[in-house]
Amino acid sequence: MHIRSTSTDHIKMDAWSFNRLIDELKKTLAAAGSVWSTQVAEIMKLLAFDSSQLQVAKMAFRYAQDKGAYASVVGGALNKFIQNF
Repeated sequence: MHIRSTSTDHIKMDAWSFNRLIDELKKTLAAAGSVWSTQVAEIMKLLAFDSSQLQVAKMAFRYAQDKGAYASVVGGALNKFIQNF
């Protein structure tokens, strides 16, 4: 697994590591049953690329406890995706 931190506190990782992270997030969310949008936003802050953030935001939405506030709290890549859609 190739993970390294950058000076901007983002995590950079190779594709295999990212896919593994997504798999673990899916398992964790499925076991927990729900997540708050603020928790997803905190996870997204760790990811360096908008595409990675978007993938996490889309994946976690189905588990969101507060779907009504999700877009405004998660923001960032999700809002860019919605605007460009």
